Amino acid sequence: MLTGRRFVIGGLSRLTARVARALRDRNADVVVVGDAERDGDTRQVVDLLGDDVVVIDPGTDRDRALHDAGLAGAAGFLALDENDLENLRFVADAHELAPEVPCVLRTFQPELADAVARELNIRRSFSVAALAAPTIVAAAMGEEVIETLRIADEEVPLCIVDVHGSSVMAGATPEAVKAGTECAVIAVRRSGGAWSAAPSGEDALGEGDQALVGGRIQDVLALAVGNATRKRGGRRRRSVPPGRRRTPIMHATLLRVSALLFMAVFVLATVVNLAFVGNDLNDAMTGALSTAFGNMPAANPNEWLQWFNFAVLIAAVVLFWILVSHLTALVLAERLELRMSRRARKAHD
Repeated sequence: MLTGRRFVIGGLSRLTARVARALRDRNADVVVVGDAERDGDTRQVVDLLGDDVVVIDPGTDRDRALHDAGLAGAAGFLALDENDLENLRFVADAHELAPEVPCVLRTFQPELADAVARELNIRRSFSVAALAAPTIVAAAMGEEVIETLRIADEEVPLCIVDVHGSSVMAGATPEAVKAGTECAVIAVRRSGGAWSAAPSGEDALGEGDQALVGGRIQDVLALAVGNATRKRGGRRRRSVPPGRRRTPIMHATLLRVSALLFMAVFVLATVVNLAFVGNDLNDAMTGALSTAFGNMPAANPNEWLQWFNFAVLIAAVVLFWILVSHLTALVLAERLELRMSRRARKAHD
């Protein structure tokens, strides 16, 4: 319990509300320094904090606000705003006013986290992206990261891994798992049982067990990925070279049908020009092609021939643009497949 200990939080964010409530649930005193009227989100955060959390608006004097919040005697200062620059300002002011108070910095940039941790003597500096990445990757693999610790310059995720029949941990002792994966087995939950400390000696892990493992981020994620791959049978989809990909069936079918109909209209118009207009083959084909591309032929005393030419013009123009649209779609699809294939090769494994 944290009874009698006071924590000062800089910035109003959703994370501020969650951390403040967690501290209050442990009977700690919490004071938040932040602009409650900055926007609608900050006003909602103030409502989430409740009446038992003191909120101080810094106005134009941040130093005064931190002093009024009791920073000098606080057990810790946490900069939790959603803006990296604002958090950096909070930490710099807190370090200047009360250098003995440990600080925790929230930032979205790992490089900034490492730099300020050294320069400002911050006890803990966390990058949100670095903390979230192991959780997201492990979730994709069917595992669960429950916590990410920071030890020196390393992020150390604690991950719950299921032990199945083809798992890399099945039948292995915790010592063997550590030797083979560089990950330590911290606790084990036997099938249907409760969590207990990792077994020692020859007591091996079995199918249906769960293991809580910890280690360097790359080792833990490699274990999760390897465990998930074996769970799926270790089979991967083979990529097909771009040149061997099949043309989508719908585009190919419509393209062929449109081309055949266009040719049929062109041949029909040529035959009509030969038979009823009295043109030779060259003039008949030229007239049919001109009509197909939207040029209405000269007036003809035969009314039905005028209507025929009008119908040919509409049908040919429609079919021609259908052809153009499908050819464009095929070219764009092929180029997109080439680009995505190149990206996939770069992102392999």
